[in-house]
Amino acid sequence: MKTLDQKDRKLLALLAADARLPLTTLARRINLSRSATRERLQRLEDAGVILGYTVRVGRTDGDKSAAWLLITLQAGVPCTAVAPPIIAVPGVTMCHALGGAPDLLVHVHAANAVAISTARDAIAALEGVRTVTTHMVLAKHR
Repeated sequence: MKTLDQKDRKLLALLAADARLPLTTLARRINLSRSATRERLQRLEDAGVILGYTVRVGRTDGDKSAAWLLITLQAGVPCTAVAPPIIAVPGVTMCHALGGAPDLLVHVHAANAVAISTARDAIAALEGVRTVTTHMVLAKHR
């Protein structure tokens, strides 16, 4: 696939924020026709840039463990290229791009430490990820 252009990146950011946005809304926000936007989505899906559309679930009653993952990307890899597949990992509730090192701060909720580890391993295996440091949440103070 050719390099992602500005409209591709904006489309991915819109979908990462809300994968349920209607096609007409997406088209309007990236200043393309509905059909051109649909073709662009299909191209991104065919190229494996968009792996699926999902619901991000916050903490549920069964989610007893949480962790913050500090992610450093490989040189030259933009956060916008890695954030969508990270958000798609089960248990990920937030993904923040940071100024400076590390590049991303990711929050994970899961049933237990094993599930946190599974999410961490999935993120570490993503193309463009250099390192992942895991910080387990021991207590939550309000």
